[in-house]
Amino acid sequence: MSAPQAKVLPYNLEAEQSIVACVLFDNDTISTAAAILTPEDFYSDQYRIIYNAMIYLYSKNMPIDIITLSDRLRNQGMLDSLGGIDFLTSIVELLSSAENMEQYCIIVKDKSMLRQLIGKLSKVIDESYASKSEAKDLILSAEKDILDIVITKDRQGFIPFETALKTTLLKLQEATKNKSNITGIPTGFFDLDKKTSGLQNSDLIILAGRPGMGKTSMGLNICQHAAIRENKKVAVFSLEMPVEQLTMRIIASEANISSMDLRNGNVENWQDLYSAWERIFKARLYIDDTPGITVNEIRSKCRRLKAQDGLDLVLIDYLQLIRSIGRIENRQQEISQISRDLKLLAKELSCPVITLSQLNRAPDKRTDNRPLISDLRESGAIEQDADIVMFLFKPESEGPKSSKVILSIAKHRNGPTGEIDLMFDEATTTFKNAASYGYDE
Repeated sequence: MSAPQAKVLPYNLEAEQSIVACVLFDNDTISTAAAILTPEDFYSDQYRIIYNAMIYLYSKNMPIDIITLSDRLRNQGMLDSLGGIDFLTSIVELLSSAENMEQYCIIVKDKSMLRQLIGKLSKVIDESYASKSEAKDLILSAEKDILDIVITKDRQGFIPFETALKTTLLKLQEATKNKSNITGIPTGFFDLDKKTSGLQNSDLIILAGRPGMGKTSMGLNICQHAAIRENKKVAVFSLEMPVEQLTMRIIASEANISSMDLRNGNVENWQDLYSAWERIFKARLYIDDTPGITVNEIRSKCRRLKAQDGLDLVLIDYLQLIRSIGRIENRQQEISQISRDLKLLAKELSCPVITLSQLNRAPDKRTDNRPLISDLRESGAIEQDADIVMFLFKPESEGPKSSKVILSIAKHRNGPTGEIDLMFDEATTTFKNAASYGYDE
């Protein structure tokens, strides 16, 4: 029996050759190639070395022709091994036009991605046989590597301003037709919606507060409104509270029944409960209560959900419980990395991402309990990455039994800041507009 032949990695030599020829034929095409390809994308050593020299000349604003290119390669000691000037001249003679440059680049990039994929998966196979890591860690590592390849491919270049203007004009026309002035996802809190025009796509929204201020309830109330009232597809990642408790909270809030009565089975109005159950049942609300989840896991699950059913809003409860991958020097750097990754996630998914966050103890030492952005726990990067930073707090003057809670918009990248009065029904874990209680600022 003959030995099995080794498989050849994917490549397209003609496309690589044509790219080099296009640049020598028309220097202007180097900008197209440079926006898509790096030298590492070339399979052929010959054309990788030549393209690398071309990129060097391009970076120095030098013309790229037989003379300048051969001089650069000679200085590197590479010219003779490539075949000398005669080889470079023979490449130029291959083409009569450079109009297909972009397509050649796409072909080479695609083959490069396939080789990267094969390399990453081969590494996973080897590590799986070695059995030195847990299966879950290997899967997460493989998932991250594959996503990195995809993200690199998805990076786009410049968008012509004409295209941006047309897109913006369409949004302005939609906003003009929308009499409510809500262009994003309504939260159910009209004073908040006035300031934000709804939750906007690609925004990272940080909702922070000290323990017991109702961060989880507020986040769930917004998701509940979006999924049930606005028919949005919503994903909730609960790193602290199990799905059963979250479900109980949503039912209690939607049915306006005390959570305690619901848990104890002391329900008097079953009709309200059934009606609430029907509304919740129809909602496209997805809950994941995996503890110690990573941003990569969140990204993977969101991408899968978006592909299967669409995705309009993400809630993460809460930031400090997200686990990072790899060794990071200290907790502050770890939270900073997670914060940056969450902003990238919001942009990649093109939907709002609400992330709950803890505060340090500083607000407790102030006479009015008012939080400041500097109170965000363990990282100043959260403030930089977030588009909106909101705080929930109860003024000291209101007393412990008061149901009044203030929602403070401390940062708003694209709109006004300010404070909003809300009322909190502790029995049903529901925040309500202050006007609903006969209180209006």
